[in-house]
Amino acid sequence: MTARRKLIFFTVIALCGVFACPAFRAEGEEAGAIVRNFQVLLASAASLERGNARANVVALTFDGGWGCEATEPILDTLDRHKARATFFITGEYIKRYPDLVRRIVAAGHDVGNHTYSHPHLTTWNHSHTMRTKPGVTREFLHDQLNRTHLLFYRTTSKKFAPYWRAPYGEQNGEIRRWAAELGYVHIGWTRGGGSRSLDTLDWVSNPGSRLYRSSESIARRIVNFDRGISGGASGAIILMHLGSGRKRDYPFEKLGWIIETMRRKGYEFVTITGMLRYLS
Repeated sequence: MTARRKLIFFTVIALCGVFACPAFRAEGEEAGAIVRNFQVLLASAASLERGNARANVVALTFDGGWGCEATEPILDTLDRHKARATFFITGEYIKRYPDLVRRIVAAGHDVGNHTYSHPHLTTWNHSHTMRTKPGVTREFLHDQLNRTHLLFYRTTSKKFAPYWRAPYGEQNGEIRRWAAELGYVHIGWTRGGGSRSLDTLDWVSNPGSRLYRSSESIARRIVNFDRGISGGASGAIILMHLGSGRKRDYPFEKLGWIIETMRRKGYEFVTITGMLRYLS
């Protein structure tokens, strides 16, 4: 199979994943916009880190790798506020917490691939460069993604949405192209310049760490992200986590306040599939 035919084949498979997303209920022009925007992202192997800065939509995304302590409270809060989100889960998370995974799917959220074992894919951890890590090959990444997809399907009888997020955010053009061969578009998170980022670092549990942020600080960092930035928080992608090693001051306890405050500012919460409607 030629490279072009392979891209067409996996694009078709990926689009089936888009339309299988429970959050996707669009028809006509909206459906066409989602397809066109997805095709552009897939063909370019781009990383989507922010949507349309002219559309008042934001996306909550949650990564699940090792722990599940925050999962049920997060799902309860999203359900109570009638908000949809996007979840990125590893194969190990699916294996350990199949009932929680089925609950995420039943609630109608988008669910994407977060690899099987959450490996480092680049040299960032050692040299702060995003070179592909020795030993990470096309075959290695495909195995990580395919094993996770198969386990997800066996657990839920559903396909992943055609999105993936690299563990630790470690990715580059080469790695994204390998994932695109399987029909996956990479989803990052929004940065506002300097140290401003919607990576909440909510997984940091040690108050003595320079990376630690209180739940109040995390919440205000999100709702005030639109200050002094062109487009405000429009199109923003927020990163939070399903696991927490904290014994108190849980960031997920602020999630309801975050949703309510952002809505009062005029923002609508959408899944990544929902955000694709507004890209063009």
